[in-house]
Amino acid sequence: MTPHITALFTGLGIGGVYALVAIGYNLVFSSSSVFNLAQGDLVTLGGLFTATFFVSLHWAALLAFLPVVGAVVLLAAVQHRLTIAPFADRPHSATGGWFITTLGASVIIENAAQRLWGGNPRAVPSLVSLQTVRIGSSPIRIEYFMSFGAAVVCTAALWYCQRRTSIGKVWTATADDGELARRLGINTSRVGFVAFLIAAAISAMAGYLTVPVTSAIWNAGAGLSLYAFVAVTVGGLGSALGPLVGGLLLGVVQEQASLWAQANYRSLISLCILLLVLLARPAGLFGQRVERTV
Repeated sequence: MTPHITALFTGLGIGGVYALVAIGYNLVFSSSSVFNLAQGDLVTLGGLFTATFFVSLHWAALLAFLPVVGAVVLLAAVQHRLTIAPFADRPHSATGGWFITTLGASVIIENAAQRLWGGNPRAVPSLVSLQTVRIGSSPIRIEYFMSFGAAVVCTAALWYCQRRTSIGKVWTATADDGELARRLGINTSRVGFVAFLIAAAISAMAGYLTVPVTSAIWNAGAGLSLYAFVAVTVGGLGSALGPLVGGLLLGVVQEQASLWAQANYRSLISLCILLLVLLARPAGLFGQRVERTV
């Protein structure tokens, strides 16, 4: 049972990363009806900036966290201004332009990262002195527990914010009906911008926590974006709990399947999971169907 136990906890850790990116997807889409196709690249930037501050500049791990998040959030603000803000106040039928602009942002970020940090992976040591935790006879990397814990904490914090704070209620109103929220005087563009920055901060944290395991490399964003999209779709778009459950489920299934299948079949496994869930529940595990009169 040792390989399965190892795969379980490893899958929960990897699923935590998927969940963090999926939470970002969910935040941005719920507030502005936009999928930021560069969300996974923000995780990549978080890892690369961690390599810069923690390895190259020899900053302490905790001290490096704030500039890593700050740098990614600043770049995300620029991306929002150039790729999403021009479509924020347009009718819903005209917002398809964000698909091209955010895809373009993803390509630009990846090419800029390759130019600045090079094409070779950059190893990053463990951020804490304790590198592994032993579960039975299985050594598990501490970063997997950290990413899992971060996903759970972020989900709980966002759930509390949405239901218990006035800011969360404004965000919920915008997510439910953006047009009505605008008529009630809510600045939906500002709500979407703040949600975008929060999503960027979460993605930066994901990159910071996991780069000791994955290494810092410029082209990691595409795979993360795909798996996070599957996770948020499986969990249910718009659900507070959906991205967490979808990400953890996807990570565990991938790792368990890797015991009997080759690792390069992960994308196929992800798409099969998505297809099966959508056949059973088109809105996702925690999504809700919305009836509209046409």
